[in-house]
Amino acid sequence: MSKNILINTAFGSFAEIALRISKLTFLSLIAKLTSTETFGLYVFSVAYISLFGVFFDFGLNPIYLRNSTKDSKEINNISFLITKIITSLIGIISLVIISLITLEREKSFIVILIGIYTLSTEFYTFLLTSLKAQNKYKLESSIRSILSIVPLFVCLITLLSTSNFKLSILFLAILSVLENVICLIFINKFKFTNINSLKKNIKDIFLQALPIAITVFLGAFYNNYDIIFLGRITSLEEVALYSVVVKLTLAISIIPLPFLNNAVQTAFGSRKWDIDTSKKWIKGYYLSFSFGLVVYFLMNILGYPFIKLIFGISYLASYKYLLLFSIVGLLHYVYSPLWQLLIMNGKQTKLIIILTASMIFNFISLRILVPIYGSYGAIYSAIFTHFLIFLLHLYFSYKVLFKDIYFKKIISDIIISLFLIFSAATFLTFYGIEKPISIFSSIIVFSSIAYYPIKKIINYSIKELFT
Repeated sequence: MSKNILINTAFGSFAEIALRISKLTFLSLIAKLTSTETFGLYVFSVAYISLFGVFFDFGLNPIYLRNSTKDSKEINNISFLITKIITSLIGIISLVIISLITLEREKSFIVILIGIYTLSTEFYTFLLTSLKAQNKYKLESSIRSILSIVPLFVCLITLLSTSNFKLSILFLAILSVLENVICLIFINKFKFTNINSLKKNIKDIFLQALPIAITVFLGAFYNNYDIIFLGRITSLEEVALYSVVVKLTLAISIIPLPFLNNAVQTAFGSRKWDIDTSKKWIKGYYLSFSFGLVVYFLMNILGYPFIKLIFGISYLASYKYLLLFSIVGLLHYVYSPLWQLLIMNGKQTKLIIILTASMIFNFISLRILVPIYGSYGAIYSAIFTHFLIFLLHLYFSYKVLFKDIYFKKIISDIIISLFLIFSAATFLTFYGIEKPISIFSSIIVFSSIAYYPIKKIINYSIKELFT
């Protein structure tokens, strides 16, 4: 049994890795093969579509899988398919109407095409869920990887041969739709149920999926509204430069986080949560922040060559934002363990409160800061919002950790370190930190002003690592 779980996990991870690498490669080549304005248009379109992604996804996949696994005779219930079609149609129709009203003609055309591609991707992912229910993880992972890569590959070939961005995105949308037709014909055989129970089933499915859909929307709004608002206030070139730093930080500095989260779940997921478990968790929390510090410094040292390699020399100007924005990556290491802590202790409802509060704060701060400071306003809004998320996680985690006095001391050290790093990053950003060699001077500054709290954190982490 454990061997099957390991194999299924490995194949599922392979599909996810293949999808992420293919999308990152696609993003990199779009940046290199087109102008900064066109790349900015693509990034803006993806962010704009994400707000409608709640209808494309709607949280149906895990519910479909759970219900299919319970009753293997009804693996492909037509109720789920109809629910998926209804939510998808609502999403794509809303996207078309709102984009045509609110955006210029060129923007709306690209937004609609990429929206069709995004919807199609979510739809065939849903269709392939039935293979998971039948324990065919290898087949599901293989098919999903192929379906993910082929449209992106054809889109790039078209772009290389014609240099026509609109035509390449058109092929991307058409191919993704055809893939769903293939899935419906050859993979899924949906079984029709009693028509009298159909409406009730759809209503029940909708109510089950609604909480997940709300969480998806809150997360999408929070993660993408900065690019959308920036695109409405500034130029597409500015959006492109800002998004390069965002994509680089989220793609590279946060890569180890899933492994850390899995480690937390493995170490503490099956434990009874008592004072002893709480103390052990607090020791591991030190390790997470220390690891985040290492990733933060490496990001800033290697950021310049990474930008040049992945996106091209046209985007090296975005390096000036990296020192500040990579603090967002560091903050992920501070609150992600607390997020896992709340889930393991059955406090999932607190996460919706945290996401709602952070979304509102992010919306207001962007509206205030971006018109005055442009991209820097968006960066400060992101930092302040993530810090608010950290504080809210602390508030809800404090009781879970039995009001541990030592936890207070750890948090005070971490907050001091974050404040000093933020202050140094702000000072250095506005005094000409644009060349990679200058990052070494920033490390010297960081080391001097944040020496005491960081030294304590790293020393403690090393001791715990070897004990």
